[in-house]
Amino acid sequence: MKLLDSLPILISISRIALHVNATFPAIRSPQLELWFPGPDESQVADFMQDVHAQSLPETDAPRRHGCFPLGLGSSSTSRTRSIISPVPHAEAVKSFRGLFHSKRTLDDRATFLTGVFRYLAVASGAGELTEDLVLSWCHALAEACFDPDNHPAHRLLIYNGLHTLILQNYRNDHLTPQIYFAAQQIEASKTIWDALQGPDGLTAVTEWWRETFFPEKGFSAKWDSWENINQLLRNEPNLSNLREAIKNGWSGPDLVNGLRSMERIFSNPPPKNVSAETRVAAIGLLSRAMFKTKQIRTEVFNSITRLLDQNNHFLFPHEETLLDNLARTDRS
Repeated sequence: MKLLDSLPILISISRIALHVNATFPAIRSPQLELWFPGPDESQVADFMQDVHAQSLPETDAPRRHGCFPLGLGSSSTSRTRSIISPVPHAEAVKSFRGLFHSKRTLDDRATFLTGVFRYLAVASGAGELTEDLVLSWCHALAEACFDPDNHPAHRLLIYNGLHTLILQNYRNDHLTPQIYFAAQQIEASKTIWDALQGPDGLTAVTEWWRETFFPEKGFSAKWDSWENINQLLRNEPNLSNLREAIKNGWSGPDLVNGLRSMERIFSNPPPKNVSAETRVAAIGLLSRAMFKTKQIRTEVFNSITRLLDQNNHFLFPHEETLLDNLARTDRS
């Protein structure tokens, strides 16, 4: 099945265990595990914690590691067993704009957005956000994208976050096309891509901007470096078998299990513990097989052919283009 029929946002959430005595009703979310590139989890402030602090008088605002103990694990992976939110979800989206603009540095904004995506992945995936709230989030995030002060890397982070939200809400035929429309508005914005053409923009988002927005050009040079890719994906559990297969020379059960994991990552309906970035990274790992032995290339080619079968798998347009390019490379 192709993309435009159904689609959900956002990226992930860190290992957070918030235990708060608050006057608001607690909001709990079940376990969800997602990976995405970004700041170390130990550097990611919990978004709802920020919202709660903003909602209190300054003298009552809790210290970050005081009454909000965070159980944070290794970087880049979100394994959230439960979130207890001190404020209603509606208050969170209302607070986003002010909190976003209060982050003055590039790193602070990236860290803040990562926290937002962690929150949204769990809350949306658990069905705790109404359709109106999700659409409010789409509007708020798109508005942040069009802020002239926003860095291209942050715009791309938001764009990919919307695609993760699409994955989270895949079965909602009414909501997902509206999320996708918000993502398309971002993609169509000429000002964003003008900024990306500058050296600063390209450097900041090299791993993802070309693969996402210009997939017909294939993977950027950064994906040629195993050291770079292995470091980038070191905490992505869905790709561990394929990474092991590459380290072991593309042989043994790790390759079989790795290619099997690709079937799950791109299955229809898509799993909720896979982010938009994980999906691109998975294809990037497959691209490394194109210069191996004929037997390995044949196995990977057969896997790609199965993934392109849209009756059993779900692909975004840029993913289909990336896979199709790999298939043509193998045939040439």
